[in-house]
Amino acid sequence: MFRSIYIHFLFAVVLSLIVFFSSHSTNLVNTSLTRACIAFVVGWIIAYVFRYIWKLASANADTLLNETQSNDSNETEVYDSNVDSNKNETEVNNSNVNSNKEKAEANREFEAEEISRVVKEMMRSD
Repeated sequence: MFRSIYIHFLFAVVLSLIVFFSSHSTNLVNTSLTRACIAFVVGWIIAYVFRYIWKLASANADTLLNETQSNDSNETEVYDSNVDSNKNETEVNNSNVNSNKEKAEANREFEAEEISRVVKEMMRSD
């Protein structure tokens, strides 16, 4: 508890000093002190809100971490059962990829022959 009060106080003091010194050059001392007091209260509230949000986020992160760890053990069992079915799908996909590679190589050979024929015709025309 003391630590959080210290952090709120430190943030509020820094904010009020910044406001006081920036306001002091253009305003009277009374006005600058009033603005610094207002900044102190606003700084305290801002620090409290940020620390409260941080506390909620930390609690949610811890909860999610615990849930993730418990779900990981369940997912490994499901993963093991799905591995066998994925192996069969992978074999089918590999055969499709190999046939596509063969078609692409045939197209490259055809394109290379056509390009060389066009180049020869261009050189003859000169």
